[in-house]
Amino acid sequence: MKNKVMARWNDIPLEAKVSFVYMFCGVIQRGLSFLTMPFFTRFLSTEQYGQVTIYTSWMSLLTIFLTLQLPYGSFSKAMVKFCHQRDEYVTAVEGICLGLSSLFLLVYIPFRQFWNYFFELPTYIILIMVFEIISNTIIIMWSSKKKFENRYKEVVVLTLSMAVLSLILQILFVCMFNEKGYARIIGSALVTIVFGGSLFVKSIIKAKSLYNKFFWNYALRFNLPLILYYLSQMVFNTSDRIMISHMVDKGAAAIYGVSYNIAFACDILLVSINNTYIPWFYNKMEKKDYSDIKQVVNIIIGILSCVFLGVIWFAPEIIMLVAGEKYMSAVWNIPPVTISVLLLFLAQLTNNILFYYEKKKGLIHASVISALLNIILNWMFIPRFGWIAAGYTTFFSYLMFALINYIAARKVLKQEKVSGELFDIKSIVVIVFAFLILSFLGVVFYNQRDVRICFGIVLLVFMFAIRKVIMRYWHIIKNKYGE
Repeated sequence: MKNKVMARWNDIPLEAKVSFVYMFCGVIQRGLSFLTMPFFTRFLSTEQYGQVTIYTSWMSLLTIFLTLQLPYGSFSKAMVKFCHQRDEYVTAVEGICLGLSSLFLLVYIPFRQFWNYFFELPTYIILIMVFEIISNTIIIMWSSKKKFENRYKEVVVLTLSMAVLSLILQILFVCMFNEKGYARIIGSALVTIVFGGSLFVKSIIKAKSLYNKFFWNYALRFNLPLILYYLSQMVFNTSDRIMISHMVDKGAAAIYGVSYNIAFACDILLVSINNTYIPWFYNKMEKKDYSDIKQVVNIIIGILSCVFLGVIWFAPEIIMLVAGEKYMSAVWNIPPVTISVLLLFLAQLTNNILFYYEKKKGLIHASVISALLNIILNWMFIPRFGWIAAGYTTFFSYLMFALINYIAARKVLKQEKVSGELFDIKSIVVIVFAFLILSFLGVVFYNQRDVRICFGIVLLVFMFAIRKVIMRYWHIIKNKYGE
């Protein structure tokens, strides 16, 4: 059996192995985070769990300003364009990030009392956050560089080592210290800082300089126009929890954070599907062969709808298992946030078209408008209806995001003279409409477990009945050329 597995593995092209390994590492990291949630929700008070939620939210936003998202955007192109100077480019980008972080500290330290009130975090935690952002950026660039060199084994060792050590330290620190929220933050950040710091030292020794005028100009000119897009995406993903913390309290932010994390755990499924679907889709677009796209997309949306319905209908049991009784009120937020995940996937379908034709304006417009709408709706409805309103503002914002992206994609396809519709819009609308009705019907039966169990059985029987159709289109996607 071992020999057969190894033989099949050796037959897989190296590029496919690298893609699979990176997907596997991402799933392991997210999976461990989700599986350990029951421990932390039970050992931390809602106030302490809220501290972690606020920390991760602010870190996501600050990362934009301290790194300009340089590990993304321009980085992949630079790894190809400067294939013989990859180490020098990485070190130059590290220099930009260090410079931006130093500027932030110069603004932060003299006025730290004001900033601490604004961030709702103490000084030492903010300093740890800055070092973690720099270290995490270094690790991401190192991993991406290894991907282009097809050296995936080192990435697996580092990723799994960090995931396991981080988990161990978080649990130890939470058990040892009274400030359990900050203890968990430090346990996680410490591992990132040690590994990132080690890679930074090795990078400096190789390249010997943090400044390279040509590389600085190239990276900044490429990424700065995309900052608005990246910033709006982060605001989209984090503004809910930050605004709840300020308008209500950290405990409410923690409860919302639990529902958000459970719903977006489904993102693991989206990543797995996208890693297979996107290369297939791009290959179809390159060949101008639009056959099977409509059917494949309908099947994917149908599968995701069934999985997400299971999450929504059994949200009370999931909350009880993952978080416990004190977070049960989060159950009312899972339906709108889970629906938002499906809308996010629909938006990604049209995003793929915009990325393929390199039309950045459509992406930026959709992101900025939707992010602003989310903030305005939160500002209007959280004071009136409490933190529960944030789930529904997220839903409406993602709906707007999907619609604007679709309009932009249609316009681009028309400009590129692509005949016909790439997607079966009528079928998609029917699937989504049925999904919405069944989702909110699930909320009605939250107090009737027997009805929900019967629905779950029907859902499983339906999935089993269409398994051959699912596998047929799975094989179409898996085939590189869609044959």
